[in-house]
Amino acid sequence: YVLRRMVETGSIDRTRFEAATAEPMESTLHGATVETDAPYVGEMVRQRMLDLVGPEAYTAGYVVTTTIDSRLQSAAVSALREGLLEYDRRHGYRGPLARIDPATIEQGPDLATFVSGYRAGPGMELGVVTAVEEQSAEVMVPGLGTAVIPWEGLVWAHQFIDDNTRGPEPSAASEVLAPGDLIELSPMAEGNWRLSQVPLVQGAIVAVDPIDGAVAALSGGFDFQDSKYNRAAQARRQPGSAFKPIVYLSALETLTPASVLSNEETTYDLHG
Repeated sequence: YVLRRMVETGSIDRTRFEAATAEPMESTLHGATVETDAPYVGEMVRQRMLDLVGPEAYTAGYVVTTTIDSRLQSAAVSALREGLLEYDRRHGYRGPLARIDPATIEQGPDLATFVSGYRAGPGMELGVVTAVEEQSAEVMVPGLGTAVIPWEGLVWAHQFIDDNTRGPEPSAASEVLAPGDLIELSPMAEGNWRLSQVPLVQGAIVAVDPIDGAVAALSGGFDFQDSKYNRAAQARRQPGSAFKPIVYLSALETLTPASVLSNEETTYDLHG
C-alpha cells in the first residue's frame, strides 16, 4: 500500500516500484512480551500514572516496576478462576451458547463460521457437538480437530433451574448435550476435555506481604476482557474476618504467651 501511494504521489517511478515489490518481505512483528497474566494490575498502573504525570504516561517512555511476583500472580489467577468455576458448576449447567442445525454442519463449511461472534472464556475453547454417545460426546474444535468429552467431564452438568436449585444428576450424555450444540470446553488431565461455561459469579484475590504491605499478586475478576471492573480494588467489601486482628490485638495488650485462660462457661448479667 505504501509503495503504491508513493507511485501515485510521484515519490518513486514505476521501475523502482516494481523493484521494491519484488524484494522479499523481511519485516517481523515487534511488541512487548506478556510475561504474566496481570491485566487488572496493568490497569491500576495506567490509572496511577495518569494521575501522576497526565497524558505523558503514554508517550514519555516511563517504565513502571511493580511488586507483583509473576510466580505468585500465575498461581493466584489460576486459583481464583478454578474456585469460581467449581462454585459455578455446583449450581448446574445453563445450556449451550447456541444451537446449530446438525444438517448444516454435515454440509462441511468452515467450522470457524459457526463460532464467529462468540468468545470462549480464559482457558477454554469453543466447540460444536457432532455426536453424542451414552456417556460421552464428540466435539469439533476450531484449530484442534476432534475432541472427546468423557463422562467425568459431563456428570457435573445438572440442569440449572435457579440460583438455589438444580435438577437431578444426569444419567446419560444426551440429557446434557445434543448434536449442533455450540459449547465451551476446558482441558482436563491426560488429554481429556470437560464441558465448561463462563461462571456468572465473580470474585477477587489479593496477596499482600505482611512485612511491608507489598502486593505480590492481584486479580480483580474472572476475565478482564469480559469485565474490567476491579473487584479487588474498586469494590466496597465487607470487612469479614479481616476485622479479627483488631479484636485479638486488644486482648494481646493485656495477655502474654504465659497467660492461662479458663475454658468454661461464663455468664454476664447486664441488668444487675
